[in-house]
Amino acid sequence: MALKHIERHTESKSVSSPIDLAKEDLALAHRIIAYENMHEGTWNHLSVMSPDDDALMLVSRGSLHFSDIYAEDILIMDGEGNVHDASAKPNQAAWCLHYPIHMRREDAKCVIHLHSLNVCALLMQRGTRLDEQGSQPAATLYQHIAYYDSYDGVLRDASEGEQMADVLGECSILALRNHGFIAIGPSIAVALERAYLFERACQMQLLAESSGRELNRIPDDLIAEISKEENLYLGGYFDGMKRLFENKQL
Repeated sequence: MALKHIERHTESKSVSSPIDLAKEDLALAHRIIAYENMHEGTWNHLSVMSPDDDALMLVSRGSLHFSDIYAEDILIMDGEGNVHDASAKPNQAAWCLHYPIHMRREDAKCVIHLHSLNVCALLMQRGTRLDEQGSQPAATLYQHIAYYDSYDGVLRDASEGEQMADVLGECSILALRNHGFIAIGPSIAVALERAYLFERACQMQLLAESSGRELNRIPDDLIAEISKEENLYLGGYFDGMKRLFENKQL
């Protein structure tokens, strides 16, 4: 392991303020996503609202590999897209997409945007959507997924984030056709687990459908109950991964 990583990991042990802890957890979420191979190297972005000021957003600098993002790489951005660090450039695409969703949804404390492989592969197929009754991970997201079926290309201003917030509505996952997805949650732990479950559910569906055989589906009379039960326990995945990373100094 590189000395840089050991030093940075050691520094994380001394954090105590709410904003320092939020930066540590957001940075760790990036490294977990890299560990699970749900990232695109230096692209994509995660954000969380500042615990000190609900008008400020914490987000990574951009152009950094997800496996090498630490607390000192997290920026603070305001409602105008300005960065509270004169030496840093704003992550403008992240601000355009994330900030409107944070402002629209009180429960969207964390917003995660990824181009994970299996989600993208599923959403490239014309007319295909996740079968929410196809697997246990999919069942957790039953009636939690909205679909943004137009491809708008590069994010240029907050109006596109506003449009995505409109389509997201009261759901917790926004599937972006030919693009990727957005997962939200009241905490980093919940948003991250939803992102992980969506990627895994898409992977399972692609693998199962590739067999060409008829698939079983979770019965209609059980699916809502399963979803409700599973959503009571969201967040534990992050706690377990945090322990793994601490023990292995990843």
